[in-house]
Amino acid sequence: MMILLSLYKKPLFVSICAACLSIFLEAINFHVLREVLSYVSNEHNNQSWSITCVFMLAINEFIARGCLMLVETKMLECGDCMSRVLSSHIYSKLFKLSDATNKNYQKGKILNLIGEDCNKINRFVCQCCRMSSVPCLVLMTFYSLYAYIGHIVWIPAVILLISFFLFYLVLICNIKLEKNRRRDDDNRSTILGEIIVNIKTLKMNSWVKFFEDKLGQLRLKEHYNDVLTGLIWMPHTIVYWLTDYLIILSVFGVCIFGYNMKFTVPVTIAMWRLVGKIKYNVGLVPNFICSYSEYKVSVNRITDFLNNPEIENHIFSSREIEESENIIEIERSSFSWGFDSIWFEKSINKDNKFKTKKRTEKETKKNENERITNYFLKRGKNFESFVQKITLQDIELAIRKNELVAIIGDVGSGKSSLIKTLLKETLYVDDQTLVKYGHTQISNAYEDNDHSANNSNTFVKKEDVMDFRNQNVKNVRPRIRVAGSVSLVEQKPFVLSQTIRQNILFGHPLDEARYNRVVEAAQLGKDLEVFEAGDLTHVGEKGITLSGGQKARLSIARALYADRDIVLMDDPLSALDSHVKKLIFDEVFCRELRDRTRVIVTHAVDFLDKVDRVIVMEQGRVKLNGSYQQLMEHSYFRKIMQTMEAQDKKDEEKNSSEDEDSDEVEHKKKHYLSHQEKKLIKDYDDQNTEMSFLTYMRYLTYLKEGIFFILVGIGTQVLMKFCIMKADYLMLKSVETIETTKQIDYQDLIYVCILVVILILSDISSRMIEIAQSYMIDKKIFNEMFERLILAPINLFFDATPSSLIAKRFTSDLNCVTRGIPDGLKWGIRNFVMICATIWFIVYSAPLCFLILPCAGFLYYIVVIDYLKTEKQLSKYQRMFSAKEIIHLSESIEGVSTIRAFNKVKMFESKRFELKDKEYSVLVLQRGLKSWFCMKLNNICIVFIIFLYIYCIIYRNNKDTVIIGLLMMYVIDLQSLLKNFLMHFCNVHNMMSSFDKCKKFMEIHQEAPQQLPLPISQNNQPWISQGKIHFKQFSVRYRPDTPVVLKNITFQIEPAQKIGIVGRTGAGKSTLCLALCRILESLKGSIEIDDVDISKVGLADLRDRITIIPQEPVLFKNTLRFNLDPKCQHSDSEIQKLLNRANLSHLLNRTTDGLNFSVAEKGSNLSAGEKALVCICRAILRKNKIVIMDEATASIDVNTEETVQKLMKQEFKDSTVITVAHRLNTIMKSDKIAVLSFGELMEFGTPEELLKDKNSHFTEMVNRFSKA
Repeated sequence: MMILLSLYKKPLFVSICAACLSIFLEAINFHVLREVLSYVSNEHNNQSWSITCVFMLAINEFIARGCLMLVETKMLECGDCMSRVLSSHIYSKLFKLSDATNKNYQKGKILNLIGEDCNKINRFVCQCCRMSSVPCLVLMTFYSLYAYIGHIVWIPAVILLISFFLFYLVLICNIKLEKNRRRDDDNRSTILGEIIVNIKTLKMNSWVKFFEDKLGQLRLKEHYNDVLTGLIWMPHTIVYWLTDYLIILSVFGVCIFGYNMKFTVPVTIAMWRLVGKIKYNVGLVPNFICSYSEYKVSVNRITDFLNNPEIENHIFSSREIEESENIIEIERSSFSWGFDSIWFEKSINKDNKFKTKKRTEKETKKNENERITNYFLKRGKNFESFVQKITLQDIELAIRKNELVAIIGDVGSGKSSLIKTLLKETLYVDDQTLVKYGHTQISNAYEDNDHSANNSNTFVKKEDVMDFRNQNVKNVRPRIRVAGSVSLVEQKPFVLSQTIRQNILFGHPLDEARYNRVVEAAQLGKDLEVFEAGDLTHVGEKGITLSGGQKARLSIARALYADRDIVLMDDPLSALDSHVKKLIFDEVFCRELRDRTRVIVTHAVDFLDKVDRVIVMEQGRVKLNGSYQQLMEHSYFRKIMQTMEAQDKKDEEKNSSEDEDSDEVEHKKKHYLSHQEKKLIKDYDDQNTEMSFLTYMRYLTYLKEGIFFILVGIGTQVLMKFCIMKADYLMLKSVETIETTKQIDYQDLIYVCILVVILILSDISSRMIEIAQSYMIDKKIFNEMFERLILAPINLFFDATPSSLIAKRFTSDLNCVTRGIPDGLKWGIRNFVMICATIWFIVYSAPLCFLILPCAGFLYYIVVIDYLKTEKQLSKYQRMFSAKEIIHLSESIEGVSTIRAFNKVKMFESKRFELKDKEYSVLVLQRGLKSWFCMKLNNICIVFIIFLYIYCIIYRNNKDTVIIGLLMMYVIDLQSLLKNFLMHFCNVHNMMSSFDKCKKFMEIHQEAPQQLPLPISQNNQPWISQGKIHFKQFSVRYRPDTPVVLKNITFQIEPAQKIGIVGRTGAGKSTLCLALCRILESLKGSIEIDDVDISKVGLADLRDRITIIPQEPVLFKNTLRFNLDPKCQHSDSEIQKLLNRANLSHLLNRTTDGLNFSVAEKGSNLSAGEKALVCICRAILRKNKIVIMDEATASIDVNTEETVQKLMKQEFKDSTVITVAHRLNTIMKSDKIAVLSFGELMEFGTPEELLKDKNSHFTEMVNRFSKA
């Protein structure tokens, strides 16, 4: 941090000097004001000197305000620069960390580092600049007070010190509550994010109401913390108002009764101003301390991230292609995805901090051994599981130039990890790494701990440790060479939220001939012809408009267009059908990339005889390495080939119908460049929101309670201002009485005390009203927005609205409406009441000044209008660039491996810098506009002050000295009051756009009713007791502006029948499933279940009685039990029995928590197969009569699928089961099969009936698969 400060020492030095100059001028103004007041109170008769003092005061005020603006500009510049530097370092560091390191930093955490933590450092730097001048201010203020009251200056010093500590205690309590509130905010944001992302799953399972209630419970906790925060600030309110009057009364009492000192009205006013100034600045110190604590936390978080080890160039070398035979080499090395150093190192060292005496080396070593032993015994962690963190062991590999290498193996054997290792994504395991993460410590512990070695119940055995060290740690440094440029095709393709063309080019210049050749080779030509905008079609967020196969082919096209020396592919063929898979292998891997080195992870055994070499992985080791013919001589290879053939057959069968018509169309089109883009997703932030008086009326009429609170707030503020002015007048009147009569008017002092008590009570009541207002507004708006959101149609709203935009409505926009606008109105009303009271006092005390008030008001109006017009446009651009920067950052985090592999880090960094520069340019313009606005207001006010002071000087004999003194004291504050009022008004004006956006969310088109009277069958059984489904001339489309996707579908499914649905991509298979749940509403025709038209049934009742098992499993960040049974409708024993039958019992034994085992966000701590099994078990527990399976077993191996099929056959034997695009042999066993093509039902019948017709679509599909 000191290095960053040293980089900006010049602006920091300038700001500190300007702040000190401003303080010096303000201190002079206190004495100048006293001189003017002395003339007004007839202490001297030098009128020319008094007028000179007025102009001197005006000049000093002008220079001081200019210095303060310079300070603010410079400190914001320093803070912004440091924030930008840190955020840029974090962003750059992101691309220098391996996946093994990045696994500890989720997307949300990195976004918080760049956003929240950098902003906290920014705010702290700004406060440092401001606080650096506080010591100077304190010294000069107390020196001035000493000039007035002598050594009695210790009285205000003690009172201010006490108030400072009280402020600090209040802030400490508030920080603790703020942590709780932020924790609740994080939990709410997590649940809200899960709801938005998984809204389709929630709707199809009828869990919307359940999650709404769960979110409501967290909202109650947030409101509870808000109420506590408001109550804790009550002592602060009392101390704030008491300080001024307590200091003045104490000083008066001591000076008059103890020292018989004389006070005058000018001295009292000057001292009062000094006390108020120092009270305000000393009150900033506790805030600064709290900001410093937050700053330390943020710096530590950023430092920890930046100190993570980067990919080491001396270990991983990338060089130009040489004459060497091998282009990739790995010389006997071991690698890991990282050790959990936190749980080990903290546990074995945690008692070090509690040592109270010195120990001998032998005692220390013995205690260390005992701690290690007890750690593993306590947690039940055996060394075997610890060693399993070594992902790749003793890898020795050499790949020649232009070689086609296939990597195969069982699930979890390390195939993908080997690809990642070549991309520098894993950690090398050496002796130093083992020492760092505890292995050597464990070994030494057991070598010297005979008790542990001889104990048969010990979880960690000495021989296991020694065997591990002898076998797995043999070389000090790895030798890995990747000679040449690399491109990557990942298993889950990284897709930019841009056009198809931009995703293929990926930053490379466009070569039309090469581009067309790539599109043809990657089998994307037919897809581009289908898309209305061709290759300029926007694929949406994370490629939402593309299917899995299209994403895979897009990723292959990107790697092919990049034209790199080495192409690494992690199972890209699994998402393709057999026909397209063969075309891709022949056209891309064998022809287009024949002069490139290709390394591919695959389950496709049909192509292994065509590759140059096969590498077989087993449990993180290279089991076999050789040509296909050589390996066929090994029994182990033949055995694994049999397993893979079954897996490959399953993959082909489940995809065999995806592109059945792909070879039927002769591509006449040989160029694919389009000229007109088409967006699916609408950006609501681009809409212009005109702010007018009607907007404010809509806000007030919508929040009917808000009108009452505003009126009450105005009333309390009027009462408070009256108490302040009356108390000030009586205080100065008492001083004047003492000065003239030498007697104390105790009655006036009692009135002052009463008024102060009323003032405090009024402020407390105002704060209580504010808390109630915030609660009611927040509850009403959030509840209505959320209810409208979760009942919005998926096809009309969620598919066309980015999830980031929805999240923004419920975070920043909602915060503006529920907190920002009420807070701005509160302070605006307070300032407005004080301005009105001051103007009334001015008119009452100096009637002639009323003549210039309209002129000043007109000038203010012109300045405000100009400011609002410009600020509105700048705010629009600022929001636009900020949103683009956040989207770019999110995509960078998600695609860091692909970006680094394609060597496009500089391109992404340049784009972020460009977006950040545009955003910062707008920010600089906004600040310049604000400075211009404040300077204009200050200049107008200074002219008005000059006129008023001269008027007081001229007419001093016609006015009460106390009245004139108060008038001159209040008018100085008028400029800050006016500036604050107009700034609050402008902020509220800008935030009203957030209310309009939230209001649009409250007007979202809604689904059909959730609850309707349920039909009762003739035998009085509940609805859907049979499972009979009848489609009658059913047609549907996604949106009004899209074509019909299902056309006149008519067929009937009898109760308990098992139906298979097949068809190519876009045939309408998934649409049929969505229509059954009424995710898509009927355009024409109907669907009947158990002879009841589903359009006549409530959506919640319908969806609660249908079970859908999706292709992509959805899990929530919660316990395993919650993910299996969210509504807690089943007993623990019933769930455990089901998990045992599904071969998931190991999840119960993974920790001591059993069913309370914590599932990470998106189920990231479970494998793909485990997630699929959990979803299948969840479906079984629902026990519905209608079950829809949408490729539910696509991510599990053959053996596990056999178990699942047996389980489902038992559990769903009395249910109607619809299986979409599943294995052909499973479909063959179905009662009937429906063949869809381009939204039409081509065939429906039993497998035997369809196969009898040699010209049927189903027969053609089976024949094609047999040929493949």
